[in-house]
Amino acid sequence: MDRTIPSVRAHDALELFLALKEARGCEPVTLRNYRTAVGRFLALPFVPESVAELTDDHVVLWLGSLRKGGLAAGTLAWHQRHVFAWIGWLVTRGEIPRDPRRGVDRVIVPRERMRSVTSEAFIRLLAVAGDRPRTKRGTLLDPENRLRDVAILHVLYATGLRRAELVGVRFEDVDLRRGELLVRHTKAKRERVVPFDAATKAALAEYVIGKRGRAPGPLFLARGGVGLSDNALRLLLERLAERAGVSVSAHDFRRGFAARVRRAGLDVGHTARLMGHSTLTMTLRYSEEGETDAAISAYRKVIG
Repeated sequence: MDRTIPSVRAHDALELFLALKEARGCEPVTLRNYRTAVGRFLALPFVPESVAELTDDHVVLWLGSLRKGGLAAGTLAWHQRHVFAWIGWLVTRGEIPRDPRRGVDRVIVPRERMRSVTSEAFIRLLAVAGDRPRTKRGTLLDPENRLRDVAILHVLYATGLRRAELVGVRFEDVDLRRGELLVRHTKAKRERVVPFDAATKAALAEYVIGKRGRAPGPLFLARGGVGLSDNALRLLLERLAERAGVSVSAHDFRRGFAARVRRAGLDVGHTARLMGHSTLTMTLRYSEEGETDAAISAYRKVIG
């Protein structure tokens, strides 16, 4: 357990909480989320300066003020999750005599089916990415980034990489012979090897041979030979989706990947490893669409 902080001022407690989180490897975006949520809580006039004076009344009034602001349930739950984590840390340290979260209900967020890329959507995206329009004379044009964009779609569909992971892949990280790529720039800061199928291997080989070349550096290049940026990839997917008449993002590819491999019978632990998840809970959330099919398949094997 951490030592008692010398000051029990709420803002001092928040700074120490953030410092400890950062020292333990917490991501910058998560630190910003804590600072934003807890900072807004502490800015309210009725919240006491001393953490020892915090009660459930303050928490209830705070949640009430958020609801009056017209925030959606998901946003309310986001605020509650971060503030409750900070309060829980204070309770564990013995800074608050009675847990002010006690008796306060958690915000319930209605469960919605998360969007994922289906095989039908993938085929439509490939069609527009690989399209070679004809001129008035009937000559086929070859768009500058056609081979690259087709290869990107194949990699996203076959591996479920995060957007930032995909733009971080370098040419030397790809083993076309084995059908594998090394993911270095992961969210959990742990490298992992992800396999891909024959169709992805063919798309990558065509892109490398027909357009990119074998020079070391970022695998997917933008104009001028620089690596494709995270934002450029997001915009590319938006443009392709609009042309194909579908709604997709890189994370939709991840959810589609998770559901597809779980439906095919891949163990949830192996799925988590391929996706770079640190917990099975997150993998199950991503693969929810395929979990029922996987469970039915497993049950049928048991009953014969």
